[in-house]
Amino acid sequence: MITAVFEHNHRTYGYRRVHAVLARSGVECSPELVRKLMRAAGLVTVQPKPWKWSLTRGVAKSGWVCVWPGH
Repeated sequence: MITAVFEHNHRTYGYRRVHAVLARSGVECSPELVRKLMRAAGLVTVQPKPWKWSLTRGVAKSGWVCVWPGH
């Protein structure tokens, strides 16, 4: 059941969220048990990459260049 919740949420839910979903579903278990079972099953959450801001467009796209000195 833990694996199903984890996969259904695109591998982004950690043990706290998985526990919350299970608790709302009526499954009685502790967060520590969910954490231990997830670790034993090798379920590791996916960490999204941070979004990078871009002040200028690349030279290949539109010919813009960075206007900051030294860059």
